[in-house]
Amino acid sequence: YPANSSGRVLAQAISPMPKYLIPEYNRTGNSAVAIFSIDANDGDEIGIFNRSGELIGSGAIKNNLTAVTIWGDNSQTPNIDGAVFNEELTVKYFNSRTNKFENIELSNITDYLSGNEVSGLNYSNDAVFYLKGNVESKDNKLSLSISPNPIKDMIEISFTTSDCSASNIKIYDLSGRMVQDLTSKLINSNNQTLKVNLSNLTNGEYTIILTCGNLKVSEKLIIMK
Repeated sequence: YPANSSGRVLAQAISPMPKYLIPEYNRTGNSAVAIFSIDANDGDEIGIFNRSGELIGSGAIKNNLTAVTIWGDNSQTPNIDGAVFNEELTVKYFNSRTNKFENIELSNITDYLSGNEVSGLNYSNDAVFYLKGNVESKDNKLSLSISPNPIKDMIEISFTTSDCSASNIKIYDLSGRMVQDLTSKLINSNNQTLKVNLSNLTNGEYTIILTCGNLKVSEKLIIMK
């Protein structure tokens, strides 16, 4: 991983510079890198956005790989001009032939420096992430809903799938650590509702992630006793 002063050396070594997605911020003196493995066409691009919808990183795909420098906030300026620590980031896939964004599902998100798999892409200065991306097929439908939210203990988790059977469903805390695995409750069905007692979990925010083949969907959960 190169020093911040070296700019996009790592990204250039793996993939060409993007032509379409140009970040609003760059060279802020604060950055991370995300390396994507994705089955996609050369020349298509990956964009990473902060919570304000600002493009803070991009990369062009070549040989099913791209590296994206994610720019963090410059502490020397009064305004937020990048991502802040632990901010949840959004990844989008840009199809260069249709000039349109398409949804992308992320899997196997790994903090390369620690070797730990995490639940989502959250910004951290000098971090290096390795992850797989799958462009979401419009033919596949995957939905997940929870009720009530916030909860005290009992929750209903409902999901619908189309062309696949759910393979696992897990709950993660804000640090990305898995706190409960509900996979054993799944049955071979495209529609299912789980009633689960989560009284063992402490107050706070969690993420429920349902995986179905190469697809993944998540919902935020708040426990408030």
